[in-house]
Amino acid sequence: MNIQIVFYILNATILLLHEIESAYEKEWDILKLTGKITGFLLMHIPILFLLFWGLIEIYQQTTTGMVIGIVAGF
Repeated sequence: MNIQIVFYILNATILLLHEIESAYEKEWDILKLTGKITGFLLMHIPILFLLFWGLIEIYQQTTTGMVIGIVAGF
């Protein structure tokens, strides 16, 4: 496993932990999002898809993987 994959997994883990914590804090109320918890969870499906897809792309060492990794890092 190369260093890029390790750092991507660490970054994705931190992002996922943040999202779990934001659900605990009911961030949909803080941000005044419509749909309450259901809308908040549905909004995260594409984010999770991109994180998992990015891991596959980084493993294959594609440019797309590097772009997703950089975006996730920000």
